[in-house]
Amino acid sequence: MLKRLRRKFVLVSVASLALVLLVLVIGINAGMRYFNARSADSLLEDMAWHEGEIPQADPPKHRPWEYPVTEETPFETRYFAVYVDSEGQAEEVKLDFIRAIDAERAVEYTREALESGKRTGYVSRYRFLAYDGENGGSIYFFLDCSRQLWTQKVVLLVSCVGSLAVLAATALVLFALSRKAIAPIAQSVEQQKRFITDAGHELKTPITA
Repeated sequence: MLKRLRRKFVLVSVASLALVLLVLVIGINAGMRYFNARSADSLLEDMAWHEGEIPQADPPKHRPWEYPVTEETPFETRYFAVYVDSEGQAEEVKLDFIRAIDAERAVEYTREALESGKRTGYVSRYRFLAYDGENGGSIYFFLDCSRQLWTQKVVLLVSCVGSLAVLAATALVLFALSRKAIAPIAQSVEQQKRFITDAGHELKTPITA
């Protein structure tokens, strides 16, 4: 009975901790994905307002998800833009600030963005933003988010492995200390057994006499 009680104590404690860690891991990774997307969108919006160029410097950002633009940002950021007419046909492709793709691939990514029906989202490793242009057309800005996506994967891996390690260590500690944890219950059960035995003996004595 006591062994079964120890097992239940450890299982319930580990299951409770696992639930807390699961919520924590999901919250951290979902929050990081959200803020990375908002940060990329803020930079894309700045590019749209500055005719496809990254501003040299901006005032300090007041919101945590806004992309911190510095003097180095134009040199370390890879992006491209595709101008689309009112019928969804690519008119012009700007690849001055990226070398990883060609015009054909840029048009293909733009077509995927158009088919998604979204104003912003991901195509492959690029975050895109659709901006209304002239004559009913649109301008699709694409930002290379390889580093952010890689960081998200690393954080997901580290948080999962770390949570499993914490869970395993906690299970070992709980199992080692479970005997002390249930000691009062074991003592109570032992006293109850002794009381029943003594009461049975006291009742049998006068009946026998």
